[in-house]
Amino acid sequence: MLIALNKTLTLKTTNNSNGILLLYRHPLKANAPALKTHIESFSKYSKHDIWSINTKLGFPASIDRIEFSAVILHYSVFPIAIDEKFQDFLHYLKLRASLPKIAFFQDEHALCKERFKFINDVGVDVIYTLLEHSEHSKVYLANTDCKIIKHTLTGYVDDSLINAGRKLSLPDNKRTIDIGYRARELPYYMGKGGLEKTMIAKEFLRHSRPTSLITNIETGEKSRFNGDSWYRFIAKCKAMLGVEAGVSIFDIDGNAHKECDKYLLENPKASFNEVHNAVLTDYEDKIYYRTLSPRIFECAALRTCMILFEGRYNDILKPMIHYIPLKKDFSNFQDVINIFSDAKERMRLSNNAYKDLIASDKYSYKNFIRDFDKQLEKMNITPQTNKAKLKQISAMLKRDEMALKFKIKKNRILKNFSR
Repeated sequence: MLIALNKTLTLKTTNNSNGILLLYRHPLKANAPALKTHIESFSKYSKHDIWSINTKLGFPASIDRIEFSAVILHYSVFPIAIDEKFQDFLHYLKLRASLPKIAFFQDEHALCKERFKFINDVGVDVIYTLLEHSEHSKVYLANTDCKIIKHTLTGYVDDSLINAGRKLSLPDNKRTIDIGYRARELPYYMGKGGLEKTMIAKEFLRHSRPTSLITNIETGEKSRFNGDSWYRFIAKCKAMLGVEAGVSIFDIDGNAHKECDKYLLENPKASFNEVHNAVLTDYEDKIYYRTLSPRIFECAALRTCMILFEGRYNDILKPMIHYIPLKKDFSNFQDVINIFSDAKERMRLSNNAYKDLIASDKYSYKNFIRDFDKQLEKMNITPQTNKAKLKQISAMLKRDEMALKFKIKKNRILKNFSR
């Protein structure tokens, strides 16, 4: 939903139409497919020409000579955007005060003050946030100069995910894993919501020991999958565990992090419960920050049944329609296993999830970008029609990219040679 408190607000606009600069950050190797798909959705589906620059490579000299129509700041550039590795880009943005800037944010619960400062320093005009409408005034409207706040999801459904589902999805009797899951440990200062991501794994394994279930549940960083291997893992599972994305402590002033670190420095072996009871209780659930994970769409596309902690899930998912609800105290564990053990019931739930989340096209990247393009129209940003000019810009940026990649490769060779 769009928020504009001041109806007479005049947005920064430009008559230039040289396409839109998208700044993102992506490792120079395979990573989680959800990140790559989100980045690529802009150039793939927008009617505008999108020039995507991976800030991981460094600053391309040519962008100083191109007057873009707007800049998209992808969520992947944060928190790097506030550190010295981003200084050239930060300088570039500050010099272009009149250039419309649109920022996408995730993991907004941390480094809030630094994020607010960045928004004001570079003059962000539109913020896309995972925060629900009720929380916008508490966070961005109260702490930044930005007046247009829009809600978004962590990710959407891309054609590539649908194709992966068609290609990789296995019939139930060919799936070799009963229940799978992957997660990583999060710091204590993120609260009970952060703890849930590993707690569901540990408790499910403990409760399932007396059963004959074949599980593949891990929480270590080394156990994570990248690229298509993640899709193949989901496809092998009859069911996948899950929790809501987000955290329960939105650390707007940074005090929860500071108090948690101080307590752990003095009590390095303290458990989560001890730390929570000592310093974190008062920070819980002050700002609601829970949302749907891209994993939900991935499981739906691969027709893998979902066993999820009870939650809101943006009011998109419904218990016993799209997933098997698991209580956070595991008091209904046996009921969950009984439902899971019925292959027809698993199929009913996974078919519902596929129909409502995937086949409906309601949560597609095409629709997401269509709405994004409408926001650009409201800002009087129009697509470029001079194809020769666009071709010239593309060639300039391509040369920059090749030069930066060559520089990185050369530095690696020299570094290895000096060892």
